[in-house]
Amino acid sequence: MQKKMLVFLLLCTLAFVPMKRVTGYVTGPVLYSAWTTSPPTIDGGTGPDPPDEWADANRYDIIYSDDGLYGGFWESATLWIKNDGDFLYLMWNKTDIDTVGTLWDQYVGFDVDNDGVLEYSEEDGKVAYNGALGGEIVKDYYWDGAWLLDIDAGGTDDGEQATNGPIPLYREMIIPLSSGDMYDIDVSAGDTVGFFLQAWSGPVEEWGFGDIYYWWPEDANGEDATTWGQLVLASPPGPPPAPVPEFGFNVPMITSIAAATYLFLKQRLFKRRE
Repeated sequence: MQKKMLVFLLLCTLAFVPMKRVTGYVTGPVLYSAWTTSPPTIDGGTGPDPPDEWADANRYDIIYSDDGLYGGFWESATLWIKNDGDFLYLMWNKTDIDTVGTLWDQYVGFDVDNDGVLEYSEEDGKVAYNGALGGEIVKDYYWDGAWLLDIDAGGTDDGEQATNGPIPLYREMIIPLSSGDMYDIDVSAGDTVGFFLQAWSGPVEEWGFGDIYYWWPEDANGEDATTWGQLVLASPPGPPPAPVPEFGFNVPMITSIAAATYLFLKQRLFKRRE
């Protein structure tokens, strides 16, 4: 009887340990950005694989799919991702350029509150154009039932990109986490956002197609954030604080109480046996 009471008291004590809760919309694959204290120079990213200034970034080999719209084509690329407290840094490398030519413009979309719902002015889309529309430029879009240009609503184009290529193709891109433009993303290091990528390969005449678009994740739809993946922005390194429940105790304290309760009851049980 006394042993059963001991087990019961221990379970009651440990029941007050807080459980970690998952919040936000969860769907699709997740990419993790790496924390950096060495911002890259946005010049197109030539050099070793990766260039030294990207050695601290997370690397992903990703697949873009046309989702069957053009007969089931797909494209592959290597993506590096990192961030500091002010900017997100992206670099793409593509070696199988035979189907791409000198184009391979890149669209990046964000669902800022990661709820799977595109909402007016809270989302952000950016397109990196490579020469086809007048140079190395980034154009900003916001959501209002469709993706619309920021500058047409009084906003600004924020960010930079540069490309080296075409064989192999390297593209670097810098995106402000909070530019101050109401139509841009306003996020912080450590946030999780909805995220998708779209590539445009330009006309492929030998296949009988004009412009061909590809998406990541492979079944993504740029106008349906429930089909997107997620991007987790890195936080500065450091020990996480101990979780604190509403009544003010932390986990180490509760663990100590449980251990002390066990030792006290065990001692009392042995004394009674004597």
